[in-house]
Amino acid sequence: MNVFLCTHVIYSFKNVMDENGQINPTQLRNSDVVNLHILKLRNPKLKVLLGYNIESKTFSKMVATDKKRKVFASNAVRAMNADIRGTGIKVFDGLEIIWLYPGYRGSPPSDKKRFTDFMLELRTRLGSNYILSAQISATPHRIAAAYQIKKLNLILDFMNIITYDYSGTWDQMLGHHASYKKLTMSVNYLVTQGLSRDKMVIGLPLFGRTFTRQTGSGVNVGEPIRGPGRKGTHLGITGVLAYFEICDLMRDKKNGLHKMNDHGNPILFYEDQWIGYDNITSLTRKVRYVQAENLGGVYVWKSTFDDIYGQYCGRGKYPALKHISESCKIT
Repeated sequence: MNVFLCTHVIYSFKNVMDENGQINPTQLRNSDVVNLHILKLRNPKLKVLLGYNIESKTFSKMVATDKKRKVFASNAVRAMNADIRGTGIKVFDGLEIIWLYPGYRGSPPSDKKRFTDFMLELRTRLGSNYILSAQISATPHRIAAAYQIKKLNLILDFMNIITYDYSGTWDQMLGHHASYKKLTMSVNYLVTQGLSRDKMVIGLPLFGRTFTRQTGSGVNVGEPIRGPGRKGTHLGITGVLAYFEICDLMRDKKNGLHKMNDHGNPILFYEDQWIGYDNITSLTRKVRYVQAENLGGVYVWKSTFDDIYGQYCGRGKYPALKHISESCKIT
């Protein structure tokens, strides 16, 4: 990985802790930590965060009481401070909390306040020398139900906003999952809720959401669907194509691929397949918006979805990430 293409790396994994806040040691691999340390040696300015991505129902149990919050926070900070094989060399510069979402998926409404309480516990233990961030929803109704934005604004260094997955097969119709208009609406709403602009980091998806259209239906947003799109040739996930898989699809001249644009949001379709994604042009537009609005920055989900070996897009290695980095003028 070209470590000069970004300022922060989040080493994120799922279900590293159980509902009692105890760490599963098999998840935090020493080899990964060593590799992260090597990245920091190559770029001493690089910040590496340890990300906790835990299913909502389990997260809810882990923060249900003050005692459990303290145990969870203590274990999270201890794992972050772990050195490499007893060498005294520490890798992580902070923590990222990914709870999707307080008040949803088995989590009660009272978790809205408990989430704030937990983040405050983490901040108290981390102090001001370590970074504390959270990944949060971009959807206004979910933001209102899940987060005390004004209080979190005082606790967190920044928030990574999930400005993608606005649409999907769950809507039972065609929709662009990374709509530029919806992104701007999310930003405006978060500002009204008290989130500082410089703490707002906008998510750029390096993947497309795909659909299978109903027989006889059109290709415009809002048309009915039969389900998710076909699996890609590499990830093998229904309904999702990585950026490099989309490049690969576009190289195939035999599939009758068509391009269209919905208010600046690029779309591909062929046969009964429909793909909403971001290309270089739409990614640039979003970066320019972030700069114009004086927001904190952008992040990508995720770097491995780029054309990391330069095999598919004809633009060398990491074409999307490199273009985003250059647009942000990271030096």
